[in-house]
Amino acid sequence: MKKIIVNTLLCAVLVILFLIALPQLDSCAGKLGGIRFLSIQTDSMSPALEPGDLILVVKADPSDLRQKDIISYWTVIDGEVVINTHRIENIYVDGNGYLTFETKGDAKTSADPGTVIENEVIGKVMLSIPLLGGVLDFFRTSTGFIVLLLLAAAVVALIVIFNKRSPKGGRGGRAKHKAQDDDDDDYSVVYY
Repeated sequence: MKKIIVNTLLCAVLVILFLIALPQLDSCAGKLGGIRFLSIQTDSMSPALEPGDLILVVKADPSDLRQKDIISYWTVIDGEVVINTHRIENIYVDGNGYLTFETKGDAKTSADPGTVIENEVIGKVMLSIPLLGGVLDFFRTSTGFIVLLLLAAAVVALIVIFNKRSPKGGRGGRAKHKAQDDDDDDYSVVYY
Protein backbone atom coordinates (compact mmCIF):
# COMPACT_ATOMS: atom_id res chain seq x y z
CA MET A 1 0.00 0.00 0.00
CA LYS A 2 2.85 2.36 0.86
CA LYS A 3 4.36 1.74 -2.57
CA ILE A 4 1.09 2.73 -4.28
CA ILE A 5 0.82 5.94 -2.26
CA VAL A 6 4.43 6.94 -2.98
CA ASN A 7 4.10 6.16 -6.69
CA THR A 8 0.84 8.12 -6.87
CA LEU A 9 2.42 11.12 -5.15
CA LEU A 10 5.48 11.02 -7.38
CA CYS A 11 3.30 10.79 -10.49
CA ALA A 12 1.24 13.74 -9.22
CA VAL A 13 4.46 15.73 -8.84
CA LEU A 14 5.40 14.83 -12.44
CA VAL A 15 1.99 16.02 -13.68
CA ILE A 16 2.37 19.30 -11.78
CA LEU A 17 5.88 19.77 -13.18
CA PHE A 18 4.50 19.11 -16.67
CA LEU A 19 1.76 21.69 -16.23
CA ILE A 20 4.29 24.22 -15.01
CA ALA A 21 6.57 23.41 -17.95
CA LEU A 22 3.76 23.70 -20.46
CA PRO A 23 4.26 27.43 -21.05
CA GLN A 24 7.88 26.71 -21.94
CA LEU A 25 6.82 23.99 -24.38
CA ASP A 26 3.94 25.94 -25.89
CA SER A 27 4.43 29.45 -27.23
CA CYS A 28 0.78 30.21 -26.49
CA ALA A 29 1.29 30.96 -22.77
CA GLY A 30 0.43 27.54 -21.44
CA LYS A 31 -2.65 26.73 -23.48
CA LEU A 32 -4.10 23.32 -22.67
CA GLY A 33 -7.58 22.54 -23.96
CA GLY A 34 -8.86 26.07 -23.49
CA ILE A 35 -7.07 26.51 -20.17
CA ARG A 36 -4.19 28.91 -19.63
CA PHE A 37 -1.98 29.36 -16.62
CA LEU A 38 -0.89 32.98 -16.35
CA SER A 39 0.84 35.04 -13.71
CA ILE A 40 -0.18 38.49 -12.59
CA GLN A 41 2.56 41.05 -13.29
CA THR A 42 1.13 44.33 -11.95
CA ASP A 43 -1.03 45.58 -9.10
CA SER A 44 -3.81 46.94 -11.35
CA MET A 45 -6.23 44.27 -10.05
CA SER A 46 -5.30 44.61 -6.39
CA PRO A 47 -6.62 43.46 -3.96
CA ALA A 48 -8.43 40.71 -5.93
CA LEU A 49 -5.26 39.70 -7.80
CA GLU A 50 -1.75 40.60 -6.67
CA PRO A 51 1.56 40.53 -8.55
CA GLY A 52 2.93 36.99 -8.45
CA ASP A 53 -0.48 35.30 -8.28
CA LEU A 54 -1.09 32.38 -10.62
CA ILE A 55 -4.43 32.54 -12.42
CA LEU A 56 -6.29 29.81 -14.23
CA VAL A 57 -8.04 31.27 -17.27
CA VAL A 58 -10.68 29.13 -18.96
CA LYS A 59 -11.86 29.81 -22.50
CA ALA A 60 -15.35 31.28 -22.38
CA ASP A 61 -18.02 32.12 -24.92
CA PRO A 62 -18.10 35.95 -24.93
CA SER A 63 -21.91 35.87 -24.79
CA ASP A 64 -21.67 34.08 -21.41
CA LEU A 65 -19.56 36.84 -19.84
CA ARG A 66 -21.20 39.24 -17.42
CA GLN A 67 -20.44 42.52 -15.71
CA LYS A 68 -17.92 42.09 -12.86
CA ASP A 69 -16.37 38.94 -14.42
CA ILE A 70 -12.58 39.06 -14.53
CA ILE A 71 -11.28 38.28 -18.01
CA SER A 72 -7.91 37.94 -19.71
CA TYR A 73 -7.64 39.40 -23.19
CA TRP A 74 -5.21 40.49 -25.89
CA THR A 75 -4.42 44.20 -25.97
CA VAL A 76 -1.68 46.62 -26.98
CA ILE A 77 0.25 48.36 -24.21
CA ASP A 78 3.13 50.69 -25.09
CA GLY A 79 3.13 49.38 -28.66
CA GLU A 80 3.45 45.74 -27.58
CA VAL A 81 0.75 43.05 -27.90
CA VAL A 82 0.25 41.58 -24.43
CA ILE A 83 -2.27 39.70 -22.33
CA ASN A 84 -4.10 41.87 -19.82
CA THR A 85 -6.46 40.79 -17.03
CA HIS A 86 -9.14 43.19 -15.79
CA ARG A 87 -12.74 43.21 -14.63
CA ILE A 88 -15.66 43.82 -17.02
CA GLU A 89 -17.37 47.12 -16.20
CA ASN A 90 -19.85 47.31 -19.10
CA ILE A 91 -20.85 45.25 -22.12
CA TYR A 92 -21.99 46.76 -25.43
CA VAL A 93 -22.81 45.59 -28.93
CA ASP A 94 -20.88 47.64 -31.48
CA GLY A 95 -22.15 48.81 -34.90
CA ASN A 96 -21.01 45.54 -36.51
CA GLY A 97 -22.87 43.35 -34.01
CA TYR A 98 -19.80 42.33 -31.99
CA LEU A 99 -19.79 42.26 -28.21
CA THR A 100 -17.51 44.94 -26.82
CA PHE A 101 -16.30 44.97 -23.23
CA GLU A 102 -15.30 47.99 -21.20
CA THR A 103 -12.76 46.84 -18.61
CA LYS A 104 -11.12 48.32 -15.55
CA GLY A 105 -8.49 47.24 -13.07
CA ASP A 106 -9.83 47.09 -9.51
CA ALA A 107 -7.01 49.38 -8.32
CA LYS A 108 -7.74 51.97 -11.04
CA THR A 109 -10.09 54.92 -10.67
CA SER A 110 -11.30 54.90 -14.27
CA ALA A 111 -12.04 52.40 -17.04
CA ASP A 112 -9.33 51.31 -19.45
CA PRO A 113 -8.83 53.74 -22.36
CA GLY A 114 -9.78 51.18 -25.03
CA THR A 115 -12.46 48.52 -25.25
CA VAL A 116 -12.09 44.79 -25.76
CA ILE A 117 -13.81 43.19 -28.77
CA GLU A 118 -15.15 39.67 -28.30
CA ASN A 119 -12.47 38.04 -30.48
CA GLU A 120 -9.74 39.51 -28.22
CA VAL A 121 -11.07 37.70 -25.14
CA ILE A 122 -8.92 34.76 -24.07
CA GLY A 123 -11.15 33.61 -21.24
CA LYS A 124 -12.56 34.09 -17.79
CA VAL A 125 -10.44 33.90 -14.64
CA MET A 126 -11.71 30.91 -12.65
CA LEU A 127 -9.06 30.56 -9.94
CA SER A 128 -6.14 32.42 -8.46
CA ILE A 129 -3.35 30.98 -6.32
CA PRO A 130 -1.24 33.51 -4.42
CA LEU A 131 2.51 33.60 -5.17
CA LEU A 132 2.56 30.56 -7.47
CA GLY A 133 2.76 32.84 -10.51
CA GLY A 134 6.28 33.81 -9.48
CA VAL A 135 7.25 30.15 -9.65
CA LEU A 136 5.68 29.92 -13.11
CA ASP A 137 7.63 33.00 -14.21
CA PHE A 138 10.87 31.42 -13.00
CA PHE A 139 10.20 28.18 -14.89
CA ARG A 140 9.62 30.22 -18.05
CA THR A 141 13.26 31.36 -17.95
CA SER A 142 16.04 29.25 -19.46
CA THR A 143 17.52 28.56 -16.03
CA GLY A 144 14.11 27.69 -14.62
CA PHE A 145 13.39 25.30 -17.46
CA ILE A 146 16.68 23.47 -16.83
CA VAL A 147 15.82 23.25 -13.12
CA LEU A 148 12.40 21.90 -14.05
CA LEU A 149 13.93 19.20 -16.25
CA LEU A 150 16.33 18.24 -13.46
CA LEU A 151 13.44 18.03 -10.98
CA ALA A 152 11.48 15.79 -13.35
CA ALA A 153 14.54 13.56 -13.85
CA ALA A 154 15.00 13.37 -10.07
CA VAL A 155 11.38 12.32 -9.58
CA VAL A 156 11.73 9.60 -12.22
CA ALA A 157 14.96 8.42 -10.57
CA LEU A 158 13.22 8.29 -7.18
CA ILE A 159 10.43 6.18 -8.64
CA VAL A 160 12.93 3.74 -10.14
CA ILE A 161 15.05 3.59 -6.97
CA PHE A 162 12.02 3.18 -4.72
CA ASN A 163 10.61 0.37 -6.88
CA LYS A 164 13.94 -1.48 -6.86
CA ARG A 165 14.45 -1.11 -3.10
CA SER A 166 10.92 -1.98 -2.00
CA PRO A 167 10.38 -5.42 -0.46
CA LYS A 168 9.33 -8.02 -2.96
CA GLY A 169 6.21 -10.07 -2.65
CA GLY A 170 2.63 -10.14 -3.78
CA ARG A 171 1.72 -9.61 -7.39
CA GLY A 172 4.62 -8.90 -9.70
CA GLY A 173 7.24 -9.64 -7.05
CA ARG A 174 9.34 -12.60 -6.11
CA ALA A 175 8.38 -14.93 -3.31
CA LYS A 176 10.09 -17.97 -1.88
CA HIS A 177 8.01 -21.12 -1.89
CA LYS A 178 8.95 -24.51 -0.58
CA ALA A 179 9.50 -26.94 -3.42
CA GLN A 180 6.82 -29.59 -3.82
CA ASP A 181 9.40 -32.37 -3.92
CA ASP A 182 9.43 -34.10 -0.51
CA ASP A 183 13.05 -35.19 -0.97
CA ASP A 184 14.26 -31.59 -1.35
CA ASP A 185 14.12 -29.07 1.49
CA ASP A 186 15.50 -26.25 -0.66
CA TYR A 187 13.46 -23.17 -1.50
CA SER A 188 13.01 -21.98 -5.02
CA VAL A 189 12.11 -18.55 -6.43
CA VAL A 190 8.79 -18.38 -8.22
CA TYR A 191 7.79 -15.43 -10.41
CA TYR A 192 4.14 -14.52 -10.72
